[in-house]
Amino acid sequence: MTIEEKTVFGNWLKKGKLKSEKDEVAAGQMELLMDLLNNAGYEQYEISNFSKPAYYSRHNTSYWKQKKYLGVGPSAHSYNGNTRQFNVSNNALYIQSLEKDKVPFESETLSRANKSMSICSLHFAQRGAVTLVILFKNSNLIFEREEKGTRSILFPRVFRNKRKSLDPDTKGKIAR
Repeated sequence: MTIEEKTVFGNWLKKGKLKSEKDEVAAGQMELLMDLLNNAGYEQYEISNFSKPAYYSRHNTSYWKQKKYLGVGPSAHSYNGNTRQFNVSNNALYIQSLEKDKVPFESETLSRANKSMSICSLHFAQRGAVTLVILFKNSNLIFEREEKGTRSILFPRVFRNKRKSLDPDTKGKIAR
């Protein structure tokens, strides 16, 4: 588990109220938890989430399926299919802004590349694979084919000049 600085756990750690475990100990505890829950009939459906089969969190699965959602309150996040919105986390500032009939937030408009990266990271977080079908369906990317010897490679056009080469002869250098 990562403990962020400006959180309750971060403050407790700083004040000595919470002890941080070494990575090896935390990994051992996670493996023990995985074994215990698996033996009790639970599935690990995300990196750190478990449930009985087919009882996954509806909240989390809405992210995986790229569904629209509205977040209300300080630190809440929203998504409308094209933009993500982040409400400020400071409670006092949030309340003061509401009293002035304003909702204090930042937003970002998602490019095709942003959507693709989100899709990939969400699918990896749920321990799943990302298929071309998922990318086609959710990001509207245009894929191009490139021949590399006997291999045929598909990749998103948006990454055409920025991708790392899949050719081992280039040793990971950016292909142009």
